[in-house]
Amino acid sequence: MGVKLFQAETSALVVEGARQSSRAYGQALRRGLLTNLLNPKALVFCSVLLPQFVSPADGPLGLQFALLGVVLVAAGLVFDSAYALAGEGLGRWLGRRPLVQRVQQWLFGGVLVGFGVRLAVLRDL
Repeated sequence: MGVKLFQAETSALVVEGARQSSRAYGQALRRGLLTNLLNPKALVFCSVLLPQFVSPADGPLGLQFALLGVVLVAAGLVFDSAYALAGEGLGRWLGRRPLVQRVQQWLFGGVLVGFGVRLAVLRDL
């Protein structure tokens, strides 16, 4: 992968005027929803950590779990939205700077090649 990054053309990283259709957005939404529903880490998190914040003395347990779930989803939505917007901004910034793209390619290519060399020479794994 590192060698492929060295060989890639910088212009290949620039996506000019790429627009997604509403169908592509719908497919991405369905894929993301399915991925999250089948994610065992999320199930473990919710089943192990959330119950410690629920108290029978504070009212109906189902309502408390629902409120915690809404807070968890809202926090995730805010974080993921901010992450996506930052990624879009960074992508646009990189799209206007081919030199920065080339430096990034060489930096990450070097890191990947370095990891590969390290794995090849290590014997005690």
